[in-house]
Amino acid sequence: MENSHKDNGVPPDGGRKGSCEVNRPATGGLRGAELRRALANMVDHLEKLDRAMTSLPHVDEQGSSECPFAEDLYAQKEEAEKQVLEDVNRLMGYMRAIEHAIAQCRSNVARIRADSAKLNGEKARDSFSSAEEAAERELREAIQDRDAISVVLARAQAVLKVSQTRKFPGREPQRRPPVPVVVPGASEGPGPRLPAGGIGRELGGLLSIGPLGQTPSK
Repeated sequence: MENSHKDNGVPPDGGRKGSCEVNRPATGGLRGAELRRALANMVDHLEKLDRAMTSLPHVDEQGSSECPFAEDLYAQKEEAEKQVLEDVNRLMGYMRAIEHAIAQCRSNVARIRADSAKLNGEKARDSFSSAEEAAERELREAIQDRDAISVVLARAQAVLKVSQTRKFPGREPQRRPPVPVVVPGASEGPGPRLPAGGIGRELGGLLSIGPLGQTPSK
């Protein structure tokens, strides 16, 4: 039977074989520029955790320290660590989706090349060539996204490995409630109330009786 591609020069499915469908995770996978922004945000969280670790004071086995707010610093470090762990779990979901997309893109490229080799018409080969280029481009982009995630995940795992060795002894650290700030010289109660008319009326009344310490002339 003569190949139908030779008759009309159109690839099967109207050329759609060249398209590379990227499966996104059900939770909402990110790709391209959106993924780069998410990775930059995660790097900020990693730097925050790194700074929190460097500011941790020494604490003995009973949880005592020369630093009066040591437990607060450890609590802040734990909060930063939990944020990074959430980021890692999210990125692992993106990674699984991208690995699936890469496998699908490679399969599409191979199928397009195999179908193209069976064609004789120049028009049909040109159509398949364009489809192959599109599939290869999609494959390259998916690989770039996977590599970008891999770099940030590797850094996150290294930071978390250190962070998880620096724990507050015996229990989960808790932030202390903030201490009210007392301004020196400030009155504890409300200030004196001015009568109706305000301070301008009060000053006017004082000026009308003349200088203080003098009696009015008769």
